[in-house]
Amino acid sequence: MFTPVDERLVLQDATQRLDIYHVLGHSHMAHAVFAWLPAARIMMEGDLGDAAWTWHWWASALNTNIKAYGINPVLNVAVHGPDGGLSIEATLANNQRQLEAAQQFCAEQQSAGVPVFGCPVQYDNSGPLPLTRQ
Repeated sequence: MFTPVDERLVLQDATQRLDIYHVLGHSHMAHAVFAWLPAARIMMEGDLGDAAWTWHWWASALNTNIKAYGINPVLNVAVHGPDGGLSIEATLANNQRQLEAAQQFCAEQQSAGVPVFGCPVQYDNSGPLPLTRQ
């Protein structure tokens, strides 16, 4: 059985509450969800951040969802991340580093005359970047 999530789905029993939210502002996956354990301040997600990525094309999605839903995670457990997760600060720092690497990659490809889908990078941790003419 599948239960659709329009904005938020709350699962709760006598021991804990789990909120499941529809992911906003994500150009990679329009119908994604993430989970939030409010009592423990743990966020669980896939493709909003990952310590192992070289480049990050949609870096604003994590922060966009944190702000939009008014949550305050201290730990981010990414599907593709390390066991036990990373602090939210480490996740956002990784996103920024990967964003900067993607911007550098795009600049190198542009200067070589090689068009690359996704370039220029259109987001950073704060949200959409001003579009520039290539």
